[in-house]
Amino acid sequence: MQKDADGFYTPAPAAPPAEASAPAPAEKDKDTPDRPESPKNDTVTDLIKSTFEVSVTLADQQADPNSPLFSAKTFEELGLHQDLLKGIYDMGFSKPSKIQERALPLLLANP
Repeated sequence: MQKDADGFYTPAPAAPPAEASAPAPAEKDKDTPDRPESPKNDTVTDLIKSTFEVSVTLADQQADPNSPLFSAKTFEELGLHQDLLKGIYDMGFSKPSKIQERALPLLLANP
């Protein structure tokens, strides 16, 4: 790969396939299931290796209100109207159940 003046990488031109030098594929056994062949280790890739390491735990994602995995531990965290909260507490509920912790933030984000 080469980097141009604007900082973009352009792939090197691909070499023409060498059909004459490639060995013929071996005949498959009747008992062997059809599986895709694994890529060879010597194949050239256009991907750039990254040196960044990112570590995110499930607890981090559940605590982030912008994450689809956000988990609300109290009804107040859901941003419900005060009248609705009063009704929930009057009915005897003190905190969301485990499924409500995960489902209600998703449902309230995209009603």
